[in-house]
Amino acid sequence: MVRVIRDTKTGEYFKKGEWTSNFDDAQQFEGIPAILKTCVALELKDVEMVLRVDPERPDLRVPIPNW
Repeated sequence: MVRVIRDTKTGEYFKKGEWTSNFDDAQQFEGIPAILKTCVALELKDVEMVLRVDPERPDLRVPIPNW
């Protein structure tokens, strides 16, 4: 299971303080608390968590509220 942060406006994925268009290059997170902590600490806006269980199946996208 892979968890990453995606910018909902640009479609890019978070990569250690930067952004990338490549899902495979995105920073992976161990769990939801780590994603939320990163979003709050870096004041990320208009993002969502993308959860990929199986590359052959659609990703699950969960909006993260702007705090």
